[in-house]
Amino acid sequence: QLVGAHAGEVLRFLQLLCEGHNREMQEYMRKQGGTSVDLVTFTADFLASVSRCIHPGSVRLASQCIDTLIEFVQNPCYANQRALVDTQLPHLLNLFLHMEEDSTYKFADRARYTTDLEELKTKSVTLLLSLVEKVDDPFIPARILKALEIDRVLESMDMLREQYLDPRDLDADPDDEAAEIADEDLSERGPFKVACSMYMLVMTLQYYQDDNASILGSGAGGQETHSNKFQGVKNLKDLTRLRANCGFIEISRGGRLERCFFQIPSVCRYLSAMSKSNIMRKVDRVNHQDQMLDFVFRGQVRYEEMVHMLHLNRTMWYRVLKILSWRIVPFFFVNALAINVTSLVGFQYTDREFDTLLSMSNIILPEPYKTVLLVLSILQLLVCFVRIIGYYVETAILRVRRLVTRDEEWYRIATELYGGPQYYLLFLRLLVTDGYFLTLILYLASNVFALALQGENPLVFFALMLHLMDMFVLSPSLGNVTRAVSSRSQTLVQTAGLAFIMMYIYSAWGFRLFPESFSFEAAEIAEGNEMDYNVNGARCDTIWKCFFVTVDMGLRKGDIGGALEDIQWRDPIPGQFLEECQSPPGLEYMGCVGQHGEWDVGDYIFWRIIYTSTFFLLINTILMNIIFGVIIDTFGDLREQNENLVEELENKCFVCGLERYKFEMMSIDGNGFEDHVKNDHNMWVYIFFIVHLYCKDVSEHNGFESFVFDKLHEVDDQGVIHNKLTPDVSWFPTNEALVLQKRLSSQPPRALSDRVASISQRTTEFARNAAEQLQAVLTSLQELHEESSEAATEAGASESEASLWPNNDPWVAHEAHEDHFDHFDMVEDAVHRTYMPLAEELRRRGQMALGSMGVEDFSEGGGLLGDAETLHAAAVSLQFEEHTESLQRLAEEGFDNVALNLQLLVRHEGNVLGVMAELHADQEHQGHSHASLAGPPPPSHLT
Repeated sequence: QLVGAHAGEVLRFLQLLCEGHNREMQEYMRKQGGTSVDLVTFTADFLASVSRCIHPGSVRLASQCIDTLIEFVQNPCYANQRALVDTQLPHLLNLFLHMEEDSTYKFADRARYTTDLEELKTKSVTLLLSLVEKVDDPFIPARILKALEIDRVLESMDMLREQYLDPRDLDADPDDEAAEIADEDLSERGPFKVACSMYMLVMTLQYYQDDNASILGSGAGGQETHSNKFQGVKNLKDLTRLRANCGFIEISRGGRLERCFFQIPSVCRYLSAMSKSNIMRKVDRVNHQDQMLDFVFRGQVRYEEMVHMLHLNRTMWYRVLKILSWRIVPFFFVNALAINVTSLVGFQYTDREFDTLLSMSNIILPEPYKTVLLVLSILQLLVCFVRIIGYYVETAILRVRRLVTRDEEWYRIATELYGGPQYYLLFLRLLVTDGYFLTLILYLASNVFALALQGENPLVFFALMLHLMDMFVLSPSLGNVTRAVSSRSQTLVQTAGLAFIMMYIYSAWGFRLFPESFSFEAAEIAEGNEMDYNVNGARCDTIWKCFFVTVDMGLRKGDIGGALEDIQWRDPIPGQFLEECQSPPGLEYMGCVGQHGEWDVGDYIFWRIIYTSTFFLLINTILMNIIFGVIIDTFGDLREQNENLVEELENKCFVCGLERYKFEMMSIDGNGFEDHVKNDHNMWVYIFFIVHLYCKDVSEHNGFESFVFDKLHEVDDQGVIHNKLTPDVSWFPTNEALVLQKRLSSQPPRALSDRVASISQRTTEFARNAAEQLQAVLTSLQELHEESSEAATEAGASESEASLWPNNDPWVAHEAHEDHFDHFDMVEDAVHRTYMPLAEELRRRGQMALGSMGVEDFSEGGGLLGDAETLHAAAVSLQFEEHTESLQRLAEEGFDNVALNLQLLVRHEGNVLGVMAELHADQEHQGHSHASLAGPPPPSHLT
């Protein structure tokens, strides 16, 4: 009957009408107004007709029918979801999940038939997930759970494992390779996709169970729940691999949190540990909004890196390069260390008397050491080549591509002039700005230099000492040293430049004032013989010599005076004749006046003191300490940033920003925070989700995927999709988590029973005390009433008897008591009038409260509200609030026994109110809204 009906084309047409989650068209498919045709239900009925005979010719039609139904409900459209679960669709989808190939079709394309069946199962799971998307009420999940045969689903997942794994991997330990994201080959296998889809379906349905218990746990309270269907999940043979390849995140949509599952793309396995470390260390943490915005930017950049690494891993030469480069950086340093140790013990002088120190001809390297150095240097050259090639293809190319996108002119050259001279010139220009790449080139150049000239002079092997600087790459602590200098490099360079300028000024003035006094210290050489002073001197006959001595002596010794000759107190100014003069003893450094009125050495020493002191103060004390202070402060800042980073990672969720203690308070096993950041809000899974949106065709996005995709991307006038310059990160669950909402809204049955028992015990105690106080009040009222009656009949009472009453006047007391007869009666009447109604009201509401919390029998709650005679007595005390004025007058008139008992009663009244408030809070936490609780509102005293 389907021949010539173009059923597939019609279904495809209906699917395209709702493409892009068109809500109006989705509603129109179900109801057009006036005389309507429910195309949603009719499509489900048509699928039921097709399902009666699934064969190679109809399986694609069934898949197209499911595609159409998916577009009818995604985003979601709740009315269409409800309409579909009212049909036999859940049972049909359950049938498709367990469908096997029919071997009777011998002439069919077996491979194509198998692929079509796998696609049918995957789409069936997608439709089931779409039916429970953003569902609030449990009706739809309950219908699906009732229709699905979970045990058979779990069995199918185990059977699929034998299809998507190679035979040699079936017996492998699932905790080794299975913990990683599947490679491209495995993730694209049809059986593996079906298994992942089934796993995501099972994990999604767990949140819609009646008792909210975990699928992996047992049933609650011995009652038969849906969780009993899922006992076999923990026994899945490939559970570890499925967990590693199915991502779970929470997103905020429409003011509420949603759980979203997706299959992690295989490209995500190429997110390296170094990239993760860079994200955690460099992400902007000024506030949570900027943090998530920068996190999205870096995630998008890392997608390009993952794709680049995926393409590299497809080539054979790169796989060989990866094998060669395993642990290559430590090996490079160890080999450099071996080279320098060989140089340390090998080089020596042939002339033991050191008569030719200025000549290198007598420095030799014995032959065994020379051979070892040659072999190690050749090996070092090969390792250096591998490092350069590996860094170039993995990192340097990506870095240049990112830099190109930052400048319009660069981008134009890279796109329009690709492959031309300008392109390669730009590429080389950007490549040389990479400091690490230049360091590797320097290593290579020093190695080539040493090998090229080692035949002429073995001392060229000294150039390989540079390779020991690679220790900064190996050690994170030494890496902080380089960051401490490089992060404040501009400040350090400017300060150092100022210091050299100051030293140049001092060298120029030294050239003017003390040209003959500049010299190095005398050197002590062989056999303790000191060479002539002037032989080792450096007279300041040019400014550059003065500058050289100033820099060397001023920085090395910290005092420019060490570069000047020592003078005696009364040495003459160089070149002048010292005449005899008289100066006070001990003050010769001040100078004296000669016979012709000329000054001697005094002025010379004065200017020299100013020269050396100001040099020490300005350069060695201030400028040098500024440089050291900048470096030390940078170390402190880096340490503080490191500590803050570690503290934030350990005590704060990166995604939602909530503190650790909030999860630990709600945790049962004490691992609430660790479980949350690992399973619920794993930051790397959110990056995988962003990559998943890139990898998946836009037309196949479901509701939550389209929602997030629109937050991150925009379409230009030509219809091309681009990343937004400022993505919208409101879809991240900021300051909220489903695990907290779930634990606040429900408690484990055992914990609830214990809490009810505790509240019952306290309530009973409060009620007993309140009953005793209430009885004391009634007794006091009765005694007062009797005494007042006797006082009224004994008008002639003696003065001694009158002193027993207030104001020491029996007649006044008689009138006062007669005046209070109405108050006594009113209080007593209030007690008796409200006694039974309050008792009944408390009993009724207590029963409903316990029933809503799952306690059907009062004995299960430890006797809570079971003793009505004590609880209603406590509740009666609430009525005294209406008669405060009368009771206050009794206290003022001197009847302290009544006032005391009433005060104690009111104190217990507050305790009872607190317990009732706790009961009300527990009832609210259960989230139940039974119709029986509606009824008439409680009296004000109960409220």
